[in-house]
Amino acid sequence: MNSPWTGPLLAQSPYVGTWKLNLAKSKYTNVDPPKSVVRTYTNLKDGSSRMDAIVVNSKGETEKAGHTLKRDGKDYPFTGSNRWDAISVHNPTDFSDEWRLKLKGQEVGRGTTVMSKDKKTLTISWQGKNEKGEPASSVAVADRQ
Repeated sequence: MNSPWTGPLLAQSPYVGTWKLNLAKSKYTNVDPPKSVVRTYTNLKDGSSRMDAIVVNSKGETEKAGHTLKRDGKDYPFTGSNRWDAISVHNPTDFSDEWRLKLKGQEVGRGTTVMSKDKKTLTISWQGKNEKGEPASSVAVADRQ
Protein backbone atom coordinates (compact mmCIF):
# COMPACT_ATOMS: atom_id res chain seq x y z
CA MET A 1 0.00 0.00 0.00
CA ASN A 2 1.36 3.44 -0.94
CA SER A 3 1.36 5.95 1.84
CA PRO A 4 1.39 9.70 1.20
CA TRP A 5 5.09 9.55 2.09
CA THR A 6 6.23 6.86 -0.34
CA GLY A 7 3.87 7.21 -3.32
CA PRO A 8 5.27 10.42 -4.85
CA LEU A 9 8.85 9.34 -4.26
CA LEU A 10 8.30 6.04 -6.04
CA ALA A 11 6.59 7.81 -8.95
CA GLN A 12 9.62 9.97 -9.68
CA SER A 13 13.02 8.90 -10.88
CA PRO A 14 15.50 7.65 -8.26
CA TYR A 15 18.34 8.43 -10.69
CA VAL A 16 18.42 12.21 -10.15
CA GLY A 17 21.81 13.61 -11.07
CA THR A 18 24.35 13.31 -13.87
CA TRP A 19 25.71 10.00 -15.15
CA LYS A 20 28.61 9.42 -17.55
CA LEU A 21 29.01 6.29 -19.67
CA ASN A 22 31.87 4.03 -18.61
CA LEU A 23 32.68 2.54 -22.01
CA ALA A 24 35.25 0.10 -20.59
CA LYS A 25 32.55 -1.59 -18.47
CA SER A 26 29.86 -1.48 -21.17
CA LYS A 27 29.05 -4.04 -23.86
CA TYR A 28 27.42 -3.47 -27.27
CA THR A 29 26.29 -6.38 -29.43
CA ASN A 30 25.52 -5.86 -33.12
CA VAL A 31 25.37 -2.08 -32.68
CA ASP A 32 28.11 0.57 -32.80
CA PRO A 33 29.00 1.87 -29.33
CA PRO A 34 28.91 5.62 -28.78
CA LYS A 35 32.10 7.48 -27.98
CA SER A 36 30.45 9.07 -24.94
CA VAL A 37 27.07 9.56 -23.26
CA VAL A 38 26.17 11.93 -20.44
CA ARG A 39 22.67 11.54 -18.98
CA THR A 40 21.04 13.99 -16.59
CA TYR A 41 17.91 13.02 -14.64
CA THR A 42 15.72 15.65 -12.98
CA ASN A 43 12.50 15.28 -10.97
CA LEU A 44 9.82 17.84 -11.81
CA LYS A 45 7.22 19.37 -9.49
CA ASP A 46 4.28 17.72 -11.29
CA GLY A 47 5.51 14.23 -10.30
CA SER A 48 7.18 13.50 -13.62
CA SER A 49 10.89 13.14 -14.30
CA ARG A 50 13.10 14.33 -17.16
CA MET A 51 16.07 12.58 -18.76
CA ASP A 52 18.37 14.51 -21.09
CA ALA A 53 21.25 12.77 -22.86
CA ILE A 54 24.14 14.17 -24.84
CA VAL A 55 25.57 11.43 -27.03
CA VAL A 56 28.70 11.50 -29.13
CA ASN A 57 27.99 8.69 -31.58
CA SER A 58 30.51 6.31 -33.14
CA LYS A 59 31.06 8.80 -36.00
CA GLY A 60 31.92 11.62 -33.55
CA GLU A 61 28.63 13.48 -34.10
CA THR A 62 26.88 15.02 -31.09
CA GLU A 63 23.22 14.09 -30.63
CA LYS A 64 20.72 15.14 -27.98
CA ALA A 65 17.90 12.90 -26.80
CA GLY A 66 15.43 12.92 -23.95
CA HIS A 67 12.03 12.37 -22.47
CA THR A 68 9.73 13.60 -19.72
CA LEU A 69 7.58 10.88 -18.15
CA LYS A 70 5.80 9.55 -15.13
CA ARG A 71 6.74 6.05 -14.04
CA ASP A 72 3.17 4.81 -14.62
CA GLY A 73 3.36 2.47 -17.64
CA LYS A 74 1.93 5.00 -20.09
CA ASP A 75 3.66 6.05 -23.32
CA TYR A 76 5.48 9.40 -23.34
CA PRO A 77 7.28 11.14 -26.24
CA PHE A 78 10.99 10.41 -26.70
CA THR A 79 12.91 12.98 -28.72
CA GLY A 80 16.23 12.77 -30.54
CA SER A 81 15.99 9.25 -31.96
CA ASN A 82 14.98 8.05 -35.39
CA ARG A 83 14.55 4.49 -34.06
CA TRP A 84 11.88 5.20 -31.42
CA ASP A 85 9.52 8.03 -30.56
CA ALA A 86 7.93 6.91 -27.27
CA ILE A 87 8.94 5.32 -23.97
CA SER A 88 7.01 3.85 -21.05
CA VAL A 89 8.23 2.69 -17.63
CA HIS A 90 6.79 -0.44 -16.02
CA ASN A 91 7.27 -1.97 -12.55
CA PRO A 92 9.35 0.84 -11.08
CA THR A 93 11.12 0.26 -7.78
CA ASP A 94 13.45 2.39 -5.70
CA PHE A 95 16.46 1.01 -7.61
CA SER A 96 15.17 -0.14 -11.02
CA ASP A 97 12.79 0.37 -13.93
CA GLU A 98 11.62 -1.80 -16.78
CA TRP A 99 10.88 0.18 -19.94
CA ARG A 100 9.63 -0.20 -23.49
CA LEU A 101 10.47 1.83 -26.57
CA LYS A 102 7.99 2.33 -29.41
CA LEU A 103 8.00 3.73 -32.92
CA LYS A 104 4.63 4.77 -34.34
CA GLY A 105 2.85 2.72 -31.68
CA GLN A 106 4.81 -0.52 -32.23
CA GLU A 107 7.25 -1.84 -29.64
CA VAL A 108 10.80 -1.76 -31.04
CA GLY A 109 12.86 -2.35 -27.90
CA ARG A 110 12.81 -2.91 -24.20
CA GLY A 111 15.18 -2.75 -21.33
CA THR A 112 15.95 -2.10 -17.71
CA THR A 113 17.68 0.59 -15.72
CA VAL A 114 19.19 -0.59 -12.44
CA MET A 115 20.97 1.59 -9.88
CA SER A 116 23.54 0.01 -7.59
CA LYS A 117 22.70 -0.08 -3.89
CA ASP A 118 25.46 2.49 -3.22
CA LYS A 119 23.78 4.78 -5.81
CA LYS A 120 27.06 5.28 -7.72
CA THR A 121 26.43 3.13 -10.83
CA LEU A 122 23.58 2.79 -13.35
CA THR A 123 23.33 -0.26 -15.58
CA ILE A 124 21.08 0.32 -18.58
CA SER A 125 20.33 -2.86 -20.53
CA TRP A 126 18.58 -2.69 -23.90
CA GLN A 127 17.35 -5.25 -26.42
CA GLY A 128 15.94 -4.38 -29.82
CA LYS A 129 17.09 -4.13 -33.41
CA ASN A 130 19.91 -2.18 -34.99
CA GLU A 131 19.45 0.22 -37.90
CA LYS A 132 19.59 -2.75 -40.32
CA GLY A 133 16.73 -4.49 -38.50
CA GLU A 134 18.99 -7.16 -36.98
CA PRO A 135 18.76 -8.23 -33.30
CA ALA A 136 20.99 -6.02 -31.14
CA SER A 137 21.61 -5.31 -27.47
CA SER A 138 23.67 -3.26 -25.09
CA VAL A 139 24.60 -3.12 -21.45
CA ALA A 140 25.68 0.45 -20.76
CA VAL A 141 27.30 1.14 -17.40
CA ALA A 142 27.27 4.74 -16.21
CA ASP A 143 29.02 6.33 -13.23
CA ARG A 144 27.48 9.07 -11.09
CA GLN A 145 29.26 12.39 -11.54
